[in-house]
Amino acid sequence: MAKEIDVRDGRLYSRDHLWVIIEEGKARFGLTDYAQMEMGDLVYLELTEVGNDVGIDEEIGVMESVKTIDSIYAPVSGKVIESNPAVEKEPKLANQAPYDNWIGTIEMTVPSEIESLCDAESYRKKV
Repeated sequence: MAKEIDVRDGRLYSRDHLWVIIEEGKARFGLTDYAQMEMGDLVYLELTEVGNDVGIDEEIGVMESVKTIDSIYAPVSGKVIESNPAVEKEPKLANQAPYDNWIGTIEMTVPSEIESLCDAESYRKKV
């Protein structure tokens, strides 16, 4: 029997399987449970440098697992203001607790872009 995918209410979701929490014009994001299950055991994760400006859907990082290598795409446009050094140092944290271990935070420059993100119910249907 397949494991049930964990989707959390109160978060938004990108088409590239990132969860996003919006607070005070900032978007904190991380891998969804679905993404970490599809990737397998993460062995490497790197986000673009803090201070870089990014556009929505622009490649902003890379992750590598025992199965594959994949890019991380910005869920919104803005400036990267924070990355999580704990997850970069130990990527498996994103496998163990994907909703507790965020990857980065973007200060949004186009707040209306959040309309392109799915709510929890829509994301559940997608995966």
